[in-house]
Amino acid sequence: TLREVLLTLAKVMAPFTPFIAEKIYLEMKKQGNEEMKGESVHLEMWPKASKKLVDRGILEDMELVRKVTEMGHSLRKEAGIPVRQTLSRLQIAERRVQNDLLMIISSELNVKEVTEGKTDGKDWIKKEDGGIIVSLNTEITTDLKKEGLAREIVRAINELRKEAGLTRQDLAVVSCHSDDEFLASVLATHAAMIKKQTRTTEFRPGGEIETDIDGRKIWFSLEI
Repeated sequence: TLREVLLTLAKVMAPFTPFIAEKIYLEMKKQGNEEMKGESVHLEMWPKASKKLVDRGILEDMELVRKVTEMGHSLRKEAGIPVRQTLSRLQIAERRVQNDLLMIISSELNVKEVTEGKTDGKDWIKKEDGGIIVSLNTEITTDLKKEGLAREIVRAINELRKEAGLTRQDLAVVSCHSDDEFLASVLATHAAMIKKQTRTTEFRPGGEIETDIDGRKIWFSLEI
């Protein structure tokens, strides 16, 4: 019932938002709710979890997601490919995974596509554990390489933001340049994504702080 939900909510909120939780509790007590016998929500017992509300299917699905993600990270480590480097595809065999869960795995492992099936051959590595087979395509195309470097640029700019004491609310103008043609093309191709993830309003020529991105030199400066 709504009363039960509100009482449980008040108890759960009490350690984190004590005054709001107390207000909810006392207002409901004024309405003559028999469940509110104590003087304060802070004197109530912590609510017990209802086993009837536990969705075993969801728990099993998320355990599968955790397992596949761990196997994917292990394959990346074996191949020496960091998570910031986008890869094209991961395949899962011997276990069916719901589409919405495939999206979670894709995001966690930074792969463009997660599908069901098993592929052997050049550029594919695989791991089997507990009856699950995970195969990862390790080919890094030019486009994927650019995506990976774009993520490295995002990391570098956000590190500068952190060092400058900027908050998430602070917008910045970034000055940057690189004599490396490939890295310069990454900046041009992925400018919109980099701006969005670094809260940058504008890129300008220049830059004073030298940074190494995958062995390539780039210079940055930023201002609020």
